[in-house]
Amino acid sequence: MFRHQTGLTLIEIMITLALLAIVLMIGVPSFQGFTETSRARALTNDLTSALQLARSEAIKTRSEMRVCPSVDQQTCSVTVDWSSGWILLDTTNNTLIRVWQAPSGANTLTGPNNGVRFRSNGMSSSETFNLVVGRCTREIETGTTGRINFGELDCS
Repeated sequence: MFRHQTGLTLIEIMITLALLAIVLMIGVPSFQGFTETSRARALTNDLTSALQLARSEAIKTRSEMRVCPSVDQQTCSVTVDWSSGWILLDTTNNTLIRVWQAPSGANTLTGPNNGVRFRSNGMSSSETFNLVVGRCTREIETGTTGRINFGELDCS
């Protein structure tokens, strides 16, 4: 009588591990690029939404709004490094409207050291932000009319 043995041979396990290693070598770099692109887009969206909210609040409340970098999420910091987060303030009565926490991951976000001010008519000063997430870079600009533009996401 013959007995059937169940299980895998050493050769079968080695072939499976070799195929798994090849698939991981192909997939991991592209997944890293996908992750960086997603993080850069999310950070762009966060900053853009803060600037758009500031503009709409300025028009709605007929008061000056300011988006500025903040280390303590309470007061504006005088720095070009926005990587610690930013806040939205009503400068007419110095009221904190909203807080954006520091984005996760190794990001570099630089912008104007005094923040961006939106007047009661929605107009602002022309300012430029530079975003770097891994290999991805993007430039975000506010125009004097309050319009927000951003360049192509470059992850080369």
